[in-house]
Order: sequence, then structure tokens, then C-alpha cells
Amino acid sequence: MIEINLLGKTKKTKVKISSAGLGPSSSKVSALIFIAVILIEIVALILYTLHLNNRIEILTQQRNRLRSVEREVRTIKAKLKEVRTMTATIKNLDKGRGEAFKNLKEIADVIPAGLWLVKLTKSGNVLKIEGKSFSTEAVAQYMTNLGNLKNINRVNFDRSGLVRLSGKNGRDIYKFYIQVILKG
Repeated sequence: MIEINLLGKTKKTKVKISSAGLGPSSSKVSALIFIAVILIEIVALILYTLHLNNRIEILTQQRNRLRSVEREVRTIKAKLKEVRTMTATIKNLDKGRGEAFKNLKEIADVIPAGLWLVKLTKSGNVLKIEGKSFSTEAVAQYMTNLGNLKNINRVNFDRSGLVRLSGKNGRDIYKFYIQVILKG
């Protein structure tokens, strides 16, 4: 508090300063508040560190899972590449086998009743057909049918020709060997 004499007499001005809570007990409170703030910050940092560690662990698990998925994707890509290669190979084989398939189908379509094929081999443009029949007429009919096909140049017996096998119950079975020469 300050006193001022306005009457002209000189008096000493007294200045009285009161300390509003700045005494010895208030410094203890300030220190406690400071320590409490530091402790709160330490606890907050510890909790945040635990949160970050948990997040790091979750991210590590996700990374490991993604590595596993990446390995699976690589395996699948390798298998897809293999399948594509196989598909391309099959397509190329289909292109090449078109004519051969057509020839074999024609040869099979003209087989008369009572005759069946046992073996068929191809070397270049020569087909060797081995089969069996219940009659020589069926073999002759088959050779005629083969000769009428447009992709066949010539039909004759192979070296062994026509062989009579012993049949059961008095019925004869014939084994035949035919050579078919395909056109160009």
C-alpha cells in the first residue's frame, strides 16, 4: 500500500507490498505442480511408447503376412506361366494335328463291320495299319474304302499281307497288314 500526503506536509511515503502467495509455502506448491506435470508427461510418454510398440508389433505381423502372400503370389505367377506355356504348346499341337486328326478320322470312318484295327503307325507320309477281320471280303472292302479317300495316294498290302489265324468254333479270323501312302 502506498500513502501520499496531499496536504503539503512531507511525510515519508510508505510502500507496503504484500506478497500474495509468494511466501515459502507457495514455492513448495509450485515445486509439487512442476513435479506433477513432469510425472504426467513421463506417464504420457510411457503410454505413447507402449502404444507405438503395439503398433510396431501389429505392423510387423502384417509385414510377415504380406511376405507370405507375396511368396504365394510368386508361386501362382510361376504356375500361371507354366500353364500359359502348356496352353501355347497345346494350341501349337492342335494346329499341327489338325490334318493328322482328319486323316485318322477318315481312316476310322470307313471301317466296315466285322473288322477292327489293332495297330496304326505313321512314318513320314506312310501309314501302316494292322488289324483283324472275320472275312477277307471285309478286308477288301476296307482297302477299297481307303483308296477312295481324297488324302490317300495308294493302298496295298504290307509285306505280311493277309494271314489266316485259327478260329474258334469253326470261324476263321484273318490278320491283315495294309500300307497306306498319303498325298504330299
